[in-house]
Formats: sequence, structure tokens, C-alpha cells
Amino acid sequence: MVINIKALKKTTSICPVCMEKIDSDILEEGGKIYMVKTCPSHGKTRSLIEKDAWLYREILNHKPGKRKFFDSLTITLTHDCNNNCFFCYLPKKKEKEKSLQDIKSEIARFGGKYIRLSGGEPALRKELSEIIRFASKNGKTVSLLTNGIKLSSPGYVGKLKDAGLGAVHLSINSLDRKLMKKIEGDNLPAKMAAMDNLKHSKIMTIFSFMAIKNWNEKEIPNIIDFCLMKRNINELRIRSAVHIGRHGNPERIFLSEIIKVLSNAIHIGKKQLLLECVLQEKIKRLIKNHSTILPCSLRITIFINNKKIEFLSEGIDFEVFKKSRSKNLMFLGNILKRRKAITLKLIAKRVLKNKSPRELNVYIRSWPDKYTLDIDNIERCMTAQLTKDNRIVPFCYSLVMNEKYNNI
Repeated sequence: MVINIKALKKTTSICPVCMEKIDSDILEEGGKIYMVKTCPSHGKTRSLIEKDAWLYREILNHKPGKRKFFDSLTITLTHDCNNNCFFCYLPKKKEKEKSLQDIKSEIARFGGKYIRLSGGEPALRKELSEIIRFASKNGKTVSLLTNGIKLSSPGYVGKLKDAGLGAVHLSINSLDRKLMKKIEGDNLPAKMAAMDNLKHSKIMTIFSFMAIKNWNEKEIPNIIDFCLMKRNINELRIRSAVHIGRHGNPERIFLSEIIKVLSNAIHIGKKQLLLECVLQEKIKRLIKNHSTILPCSLRITIFINNKKIEFLSEGIDFEVFKKSRSKNLMFLGNILKRRKAITLKLIAKRVLKNKSPRELNVYIRSWPDKYTLDIDNIERCMTAQLTKDNRIVPFCYSLVMNEKYNNI
């Protein structure tokens, strides 16, 4: 049997051993996508990037141009944590904290709108409220990336709200208490209490789920249903655990696998789901929002009207849309006209800052690691990380290179 190998592009990556930058090739072979690279010192590496070559080729592998700025900055407040997750991307707990003055200086000089406070567990930083208040007074929208244990106290959540906290990324990696105990400890009751406190305080809540191969990936449908039912959950983030930090397993859950589960959960075909992502992306691009379609990620807004899910792409065939790219604006205009109600919701959300009666943003991601890092793609990402020496670098790149430099 002859298997055709097709070269898709050349890019830059790193050697997974010495982590020096090297040239690499993206190849399509047997319906899958691979990254192939050769280090002069450590030889050839061949890594699977995506199981679905069609998805990568038709949807993910586009290049709208390099970013002009970062819109969000992630700051590690502490490496200390009250959990011990085996997949944590920060392997060392005992590291010197960045000084309060350094944190304030970097927040003040950052030109983007969003500040994300992370860890370890950022709620263990004693000056957390002061940092939130400072960032808020400097015109930033502040979010907290937390395991939620400390947020199980209503008084503590109220204190953060008063300081100006705008959103919380609450990590919940299982809805099954026994499985949660195996993954990170018996924390599910505290996390649910935290969710109730966030609802009471009217703080935007992002449900953050780490899908871990051979552990909790079967829970994804239940997670989606749970978030669709909870009106106070504004966004669901499903990320695949990859070979970074403590997580020693190179196996990952690929983007195409998450898309398949998502499409089944909301009762829409895979191509129709992807068309929905593309159409929503084009509307956002028309009002100058940055791209949310990357080789590692996709985003879709699910609209719920009278308990029924509505789609912008309803009745539109993917292949017809693809063939109409030469008349893209005219075709898109016809779609917008037919789906005026949903389109106005999208525009109202982005321009007028209004919210539709019920919507859930679903953001799915399969992070790159030292085997699959495509540095050219990283140049399109809008999310940054603050390093120990106060450099602002792409978030995923900083996670991967932390193994070499210990610089987060």
C-alpha cells in the first residue's frame, strides 16, 4: 500500500531535547498531520499534530498575519498551591514570588486590556486584593485563574468583587467526586460552593476543564450539558493536557476529538459546527476583532433560545460556502440577512457590550508542547505571559520553554 505524503508548509520549532530553535516541516500523511524536524545534535523527530488532516488543512491552517499587540497578560503571582495536580504546568512549588512593585509596574506598562492572575494558586498571594484593585484602577479587566478552594468562602469572594475582580476561570476537572479526588483531591464540594458564591456576587464565571487522556475525557459531554444548564457560566474552556511541566504523558486529546464530542453534545454535524465557527469568526473580523481560529484552538458561541440551540449556519452547506469564497462578502451578507436576529446578538455583544438572553462561549484548545510547537503560529496568539525577568512573551511559548529556562 502506497501512502502519499504531502508537504503543507515549512515553519520553525524547537528540538525536544536541547530546545534550540530548528526548522521543521508540516506534512500530511495517511489522513493525519505530522511535524518533522531534525536537530544537528539530537537527530530527527516526528510528532503527530492532528489526527484529522481535513480539519487542519481546511480550517486551522490559515494565516491572517502576525499579531500587532497582545491583548491579555498572564502574571504568575505565586508558585505555591493548595492542590497537587499531577498535570500542573509549573513543576516547582517553592519559587521566589515576583515583588508587588514589579507586578504593579508591569500592569501599568502593559498596553493590552486584560490581566489574568495565575499561579500556582493566586488566591494564596496575600496582596491579591491590592493587585486586583491596582489593575482595575489602571483600566484593566482582571480575571483570576483559580482552583476555587479559597473562593468557597462568600466573604472572600465579596472582598475580591469589591477590589474590582471582573472574571474567574474556575478549574473543575471532573463532576464525579471520586474521580476528582484521584485527579487533585476531594475538592468538588468547595468548587461548587465557589461557583454559587460567584453567581451571588455576579462575577463572570469561566468553567475551565482540563481533558486528560485516559482519565476524564469521557466526562466532556456531561461538562457541556452542565454548562448549558447553568446560566451563570459565561464560558466553557476545554483544554487538552499535554507534555508540559509535571505531566509526563506525551499522549494528548486532539482538537478533532474534542470537536467530535462537542458536535454530538449539541446535536450538530462536525462540518456544520466548523462552519458556525468560521461564520462567527468572519463577523468578529468585520468589526476588527482578532482571530480566534488557530491550529491549536477554536471558539464558538452557542445561542440558546427557549431551551433550543440556534445556529447562524442553519440551512447552509459547508461546501457551498467554501466554493463561494470568491464572492465572500456577498455570500456572507446573504447569511447575515437570513440570520439577522443572531447576528445582531453577536454585534451587540462585541460593540454595544450587551448580552443576549442566553449564550455560552465554548473555547477548545489542544496546547502545543516541545514536540509540536509551531513558533510561526505562536506569532498570531494574543495571549502573553510575564516572565521572571519581566519580559512579555507568548503564553504557550513561555510554558514550553519554562522546562529549559525556569522563567515563569
